[in-house]
Amino acid sequence: MQRREFLKTSCSYCLAAGAGLLASSLSSCAAPPMLDAAVVDHKISVPLSAFSQSDSQIVRPNGFLFDIGLHRGANGKFRAFVLQCTHASTQLTPTGDGYTCPEHGSTFDTEGRVTRGPAQIPLRQLPAEVSSDIVVVYLK
Repeated sequence: MQRREFLKTSCSYCLAAGAGLLASSLSSCAAPPMLDAAVVDHKISVPLSAFSQSDSQIVRPNGFLFDIGLHRGANGKFRAFVLQCTHASTQLTPTGDGYTCPEHGSTFDTEGRVTRGPAQIPLRQLPAEVSSDIVVVYLK
C-alpha cells in the first residue's frame, strides 16, 4: 500500500469513527418533547401515554409565563417544576439531563436541584398527581 493511499484510508476511518461518537453524544443531549396544554381551573393535564418514550416532558401551559418540567422518577412518582431560573428569573432551556439558564449558566437536574451556580435555590415545585390515565399538575 502506498503512503498516499494509506493516509486517505486512515483518515476516512477516523472521520467515520468521530462522526459516530459525535452522533451518540449529541443524542444524549436532546431535550425532552414539548407539549402544549390548556389551563383549566388552574391545572393542566398530561396523558400518561406522553411518557412512553421519555421520563421527562416539557409542558407549555397556555397563558402561563414559564414552561413546566414534568419528570417521572425511578419510583414512578411525578414531579413538576416551574422552569424559571431562581437566580435570574429567566426561562430555562431543557437539556438531556436537566435544565440550563441561558443568562448566567446555572444548571438544575430533573429533580429541580441546583447542580451549578450562580443559582442557589432549587426550582419551584408544583403539586402533581396521577388520576386515571393522566398526570394533573396544579399551577397554584
